[in-house]
Amino acid sequence: MKTFWRDWAGHLLAGFALAIWFLPGLELFSTRYGLGVMLAGTSERPFAYRVLTPILVRAAEVFYGSPIPAFLFVLAGACVLLSVALWELADHRPLAWCIALLGVMAITWNYRHLFDPLTWVLWALTLVCMRRQQWAAMGLAFALACLSKETAILLVPIFVANYFDKLPRKQWLALSAGMTMIWAAIHLEVMWMFRANSGGDLELHAAEQVAYYPIYAVILLVGLALLVWSWKRQPEFLRRSLVVFPVFLVFFLAFCSPLEWRDFGELEPVLAILLDNAILWRSYEKQSRVGLVPGRGGVWDGRPGDRAGD
Repeated sequence: MKTFWRDWAGHLLAGFALAIWFLPGLELFSTRYGLGVMLAGTSERPFAYRVLTPILVRAAEVFYGSPIPAFLFVLAGACVLLSVALWELADHRPLAWCIALLGVMAITWNYRHLFDPLTWVLWALTLVCMRRQQWAAMGLAFALACLSKETAILLVPIFVANYFDKLPRKQWLALSAGMTMIWAAIHLEVMWMFRANSGGDLELHAAEQVAYYPIYAVILLVGLALLVWSWKRQPEFLRRSLVVFPVFLVFFLAFCSPLEWRDFGELEPVLAILLDNAILWRSYEKQSRVGLVPGRGGVWDGRPGDRAGD
């Protein structure tokens, strides 16, 4: 019981800290994607497609009477749940959890949007449920992620890559097709609803990015070196989840503003935990040998390169 309350106290503190971090840069009064225009349904495309945040704010407004306090409630709740989801993805390892939390803050130091926290927590929850093979919960989290941002479609190839050789073929095909149909139904509906809104589905920034290629190259090479060095010691689920990284990279280089690292927000927990494993694998290996990192049925037990149930 003490551990339960201690953990939740930590998540509340971490969540409120994230919410305070997010709030100043959210541009709540932007005429393109601010809270007012999103609630009115007049924000520019593709921001108009991210409907979950305004839906929840409208629901909370019933109790708070004003959109700003209602949004603050939704933001705080999303940040607390994000802390919980990162804790689960990190297998209750404090340092990996802290790295993931700090990673969220690092990638949002210059750009952040009001729908980011909900999008990222729903991605993380979908990954947690996917890894545990809790299919009903995964489907619910995935559907909500689709309402939050259209990038949820990239969860499908993550599922495909992780389970094509682990599930019966019919079940694997049914779940893959089901996720794809859920995304298509939701995305086509919101595209039709907001077809008259100004803006476009994508904004091209490729020319602006060229000057920053040297910075990106150094970061990518260091990351690749760490990953290659620790590849066999990394959990299989996280390794296979990197199947969508090239897509995020292409979108970042072509359609994001320079240094808009938040483009990787959906995949940030995977990248942060891989980094933690690459740096501290010897420590985790020693802990697992003496029983300090016990396995929990069906969940990776903290030993790089191994996960119970694989």
